[in-house]
Amino acid sequence: MNFKKIIFRAVLLLFTLPFLVPAKAQEKDWDRILDRYEHLCNECIDLKIKAQSGMKIKSGQIAPLLTDIREIRIQISQEESSMSNLQKARFERIRRSYTSGSKLASCPSIDSLDTGKIIAGPVKAMETQDGINYKSIIYLHETVPSPPRQKKIDFVVSYCMGIVPNLSYGASLALSDHRTHWGGYVRFRSNFISSGSEYSCLSDGSASSGTIWTSGRDRISITRISVGGRKVFGKYFGLYLGTGWSRQTTLWEDISGKWAKVMDWSQDGVLLEGGAILDIGPVEIHAGVSGTAFRFTEMEIGIGILF
Repeated sequence: MNFKKIIFRAVLLLFTLPFLVPAKAQEKDWDRILDRYEHLCNECIDLKIKAQSGMKIKSGQIAPLLTDIREIRIQISQEESSMSNLQKARFERIRRSYTSGSKLASCPSIDSLDTGKIIAGPVKAMETQDGINYKSIIYLHETVPSPPRQKKIDFVVSYCMGIVPNLSYGASLALSDHRTHWGGYVRFRSNFISSGSEYSCLSDGSASSGTIWTSGRDRISITRISVGGRKVFGKYFGLYLGTGWSRQTTLWEDISGKWAKVMDWSQDGVLLEGGAILDIGPVEIHAGVSGTAFRFTEMEIGIGILF
């Protein structure tokens, strides 16, 4: 009988014990929670100071801190009524201290970031109406610069000159792929001398009206237009090859002041040209040979600027 009473009293004690424990014993240890909250916020501030000094901060260092801070904020928002006024005031002080040094700004979501990406710069926090949005990353005060746009096309503007056997002048525009260095060009060259004549003759002096009596004056008119391809191999050396149209006219003046076209020393036709390219930094030099209808050959050089 005594044993049954003992069992009954033990069971009754187990059921009534929760009601007998003081209410204060069931309260959360808000001071300890606020200590951890302040510690986490201070770690975020330390990261901000390091970022402002130029150190690189990985998003992987930030994400765990924000997750822990978010959990504490949810806990406080759900059970804030059980906190004392002093504890509420301390929480507000910590929160304001965490956000007061930064201008509020929108932040990208951590879920959208590559955790291996390195982010550097002054840190900012994002705040909503009910406090800090801890789902957002610590924001960079100075925008992370986007990668520089990769150059795709190289432009070369050149001054060209025919040097042997006759002088002529012109320009060339070349475009090439910056990565593969394959490209093309267009070129014009002339000595800007008129090719106009009143009649024609041959180099032996014979003309349609008989024999030409020259005054001793002569002139050569040159015009060359070409297009072609080019390739730079490695860093410095390249080649070009092109074709186009060329006109080279030789004229003699007779004793009456009229000009005659010397037919066997003149030619219109297909132009073929080729040569070498030398790149020296932003300066490009080319030298080559051009031929008109497989009859007249000319050496040319050019110098240009790479853009």
